[in-house]
Amino acid sequence: EILMRYKCLAYLMRYAAWERAPEVYKGMYINLSRWCNQPAQYSKKSLREFCTGQGEYSSCFRYLTAFEALHPEMAHYLDMKYEEVQYGKIYG
Repeated sequence: EILMRYKCLAYLMRYAAWERAPEVYKGMYINLSRWCNQPAQYSKKSLREFCTGQGEYSSCFRYLTAFEALHPEMAHYLDMKYEEVQYGKIYG
């Protein structure tokens, strides 16, 4: 949210121990890095749109669904879009 609010693009660098994380978190780490390390995707789509666009049977969508089931309070962040946060459509 902070990066979006200040018109910054995100970049996620892989941490050495990422593979030791539980499966759901490892999958979301991959999803996040795929999404935010592609400026065209990050600036136009929410993370949910990015994962849904991969298809309902994709590992991307499966990890998103599993993560949201564990952390329903994070749903708001999964739906944030760069331009909406930047121009106040969500937080006006």
